[in-house]
Amino acid sequence: MQNKYTETLISALKQNRPVDYPMNYFIPKLWDAYDNPLAKHTMYKDKIVVNPYQHLLYTIENLNQHATSGKVNTINDSSWIKYASVYSVHIRTCGSYDHDQDGIISDSD
Repeated sequence: MQNKYTETLISALKQNRPVDYPMNYFIPKLWDAYDNPLAKHTMYKDKIVVNPYQHLLYTIENLNQHATSGKVNTINDSSWIKYASVYSVHIRTCGSYDHDQDGIISDSD
């Protein structure tokens, strides 16, 4: 079940999603929990290229679908992460990623 914040985010993503966003936004394959069909695999097996707006919308919609069916923890991968526990996370370090693959992690492009 969606709350008003989720509904607001989904609405904003649908209204403001640039269809022509350049497809040069890299994410780790692990972040594609629902196998987004529009994600493009690169020469590196652990990276995919996505439209970040479309990918976030796709992920949220799938998460909501699984939440209403009672399958929130469904991940298409049988890897260790399904059963892992995180005790402490430094958000900037854990959430940072070189999305344009230029070798620099920065807060703007």
